Amino acid sequence: MNANHNESVIKVIGLTKKYKGTANPIIYQDVNFDAKAGEVTLIMGASGSGKTSFLRQIALLDQSDKGRIEYYGQSVESLGQRAKAKLRARSLGFIFQSFALIEEFNVLENCTLPLLMKGDTKRSAQNKALALIHTYMPDIRPEKYPHELSGGEQQRVAIIRALIHEPDIVIADEPTGNLDDSNTDFIKSELLRIAKEIGSAVIIVSHNTDFIEFADAYYQLAVASQDDVKSSLIRCK
Repeated sequence: MNANHNESVIKVIGLTKKYKGTANPIIYQDVNFDAKAGEVTLIMGASGSGKTSFLRQIALLDQSDKGRIEYYGQSVESLGQRAKAKLRARSLGFIFQSFALIEEFNVLENCTLPLLMKGDTKRSAQNKALALIHTYMPDIRPEKYPHELSGGEQQRVAIIRALIHEPDIVIADEPTGNLDDSNTDFIKSELLRIAKEIGSAVIIVSHNTDFIEFADAYYQLAVASQDDVKSSLIRCK
């Protein structure tokens, strides 16, 4: 880990994102945000409020129109695309509602991908992945493909893939949206463990209000008071 517990990992200062040629040209304006190591940070908001746009910006997938994004206290917007890709591969793990597994890869291949992208040997990556698969999915054969798994099993594969390279930042976009109660409870407890035991900064976007209870920080993307601005990011906790 590159950051100590409670140290800012991602900091957003005065961030603005615009749509061009729409009734509300500004999605959000002058947004401030802070995600710390060892903490769970929750972002909630109605559909269309800009949650996905905000996640894409802090994950360095989209460019901001104004403001600054810092990783570990260093501004990162001016980095080239290759440098941003390396930073994402080294420091970020992603968990999506749609799982985003590669259908042509089996469970083991999906899980080893982040390590191979970092330069690990195939044998080392497979050994690490098999250990995690045994922990999270002891009844699942590593050679199975995503279409052979249930939704809950696919999400467990996604969690292994997100954690296998021990990222400083885990971004979970509606991680329980398609799951039953049992798998939802597992995902919630695992995200909390990732923050408290591993020390990652866990950023969750969700409609599930149950996350509020254990979130260390809670932000709401709410309707803005200005006519030309769609949403405002308000810290509620």
